[in-house]
This record gives sequence, C-alpha cells and structure tokens, in this order.
Amino acid sequence: MAVGYQAAKAGNPRAQVAHYGSPWWYDHGEYLAHFLDIIAARPDAREHNYFFDIGNLHLYSRAADIARIIPWYRDQLAAHGIPTKPLWIGETNVIPYDDPIWPEGKGGFRASMDEQAAYIIESFATYVALNVDRIGVNRLLDGADFQGGGEPFGLLRNDGTTRPAFKAYQVATRYFGGTTPVSYRDDNGIVTVVLQRPDQRITVAWTLKPAARMLDLAAIAPGAVLVGKYGNVDQVWASDDGTYRVELGPATANSNDGDALDFVVGGDPVILIERFDGEFASTFNL
Repeated sequence: MAVGYQAAKAGNPRAQVAHYGSPWWYDHGEYLAHFLDIIAARPDAREHNYFFDIGNLHLYSRAADIARIIPWYRDQLAAHGIPTKPLWIGETNVIPYDDPIWPEGKGGFRASMDEQAAYIIESFATYVALNVDRIGVNRLLDGADFQGGGEPFGLLRNDGTTRPAFKAYQVATRYFGGTTPVSYRDDNGIVTVVLQRPDQRITVAWTLKPAARMLDLAAIAPGAVLVGKYGNVDQVWASDDGTYRVELGPATANSNDGDALDFVVGGDPVILIERFDGEFASTFNL
C-alpha cells in the first residue's frame, strides 16, 4: 500500500485509493486491525495520508451486525491516530438457497430469495444511516464464477432473468438515494432507520424477531406513503393521536447452523415516507 499509494499519486494526484476490502467474516477484523498497526507505525504515514484515502469493507449475510461493524472500523482508525476517512462497502449480499437453478440447504447463513430482497433494503438503509459513502453489491450477474461451480450471488441470473433482490435494489436506490442520515435505532430487535430529504422524512423499519410486531411511529403529516420491499405502494393515515401503526412481518432467516434463534436477516421491511410540509401523501411524485 505504501509503495502503490505513492506511485498512484505520482501518476495522478487526484486518484483516490481504497485499501483492500477487509473480508470480515473470514477473520472478524483481525486482518484490518493488523494492517492499521503496520501503517500507523510507519514514520512517513502521516505525510502520505496513511497510504489510503478510502476505507473499504466487505460485509455479507448479517444485516443486523452492520451497525456494530461500521463503528468498530471508525474506532480502529481513531485508536491508530488515523483521521476519519470516507467508507465504502466494496461488497455486500447474502446467498439465496432456494433458487431452482441452485437448490441448497437453508444453513450456512444463506437466505431465501425473498429474504435476500429484505437484506438489500435493510443493509442499504443501515449503511446510509451510518454515513457510508458508497455501497457495492456483489454482484450484478452470477457470471463465470457460478458457471464454474460457485454460488449465485447475482441480482440477475446468467440468462438475464432477475431475482427478487433486483427489484429490492431498485427500491433502495430510488427511495434512499440523495438522502441524509438522521438516526439508527435497535430497540430489542425492532430496527428503525430515519433518513431525510429537504421535503421528506423516510422511516425504514423491520424486526429481527420471529414474530410479527406492531410499530407506532409519530407522524409529521396526516397521511403518508407506505412502500414495500418490491415497490408496492399504499397510502396510510395517521391516527387521531398522531401516529402511524404499521405491521412488521416476522424474521424467518434463521440459517445460523449453531443458533436457531439467530436471525441473520430481518422480516419484511417497510418504508414510510412523509412530507415535512404536512401535505397528504398523494402529492408525492412516486
């Protein structure tokens, strides 16, 4: 990194260099912490911006752990005396087990194709809420790796047909793109993310528990739009006490072979969109 960073900057001073994408589930941060130890110990590190401009993580399978890992990475930078840097997710996804072209068992932290779609919504909402700058899904197309015996990571199959996660990706980019983060909360397994645009508040919620839950959300407008993970849109009204009551579907992705009570993906997420000017949801340009 030290040699390559200086060479890249010499060739193009505007080049932005990301460090190797830490494969979290292989070593739970051991590689990345060791890398930062080595970089921070170099006497010329500060002079050369610690030899990287962008942090890079590869996070898979467990949407629930993103909110723990992102702060861990930033804490590692601070502990090594390295200034905060933009953070990219170079790769994220969960492997579906129930595609007819690749039927497998439920274990191994896999998900159904429907749960994979929920993962896309939940992970993207969490990344945006935690100020991640860019998010890369591995991958768009199953590709040659799958043809060679690998796993079907693609939002699209090699024949061009889409998996449900492709639609969820469209929903995430449409409704989360251009937003700024407000908050991320996990209240005993009910996760609530709040994002906003100048004229809208966007609340994304799901549960990590194996039972449906009802969630009351304080309203800022008398009516709102409720969007599902596949883009289905409903209009909802706030109650007389100024709340929206939404149902969160149960989590079903208990594919951790060592713990049947561990749900690696939450249940069906809901996206509630309100206008700050108090206008009814029908005025949205959806």
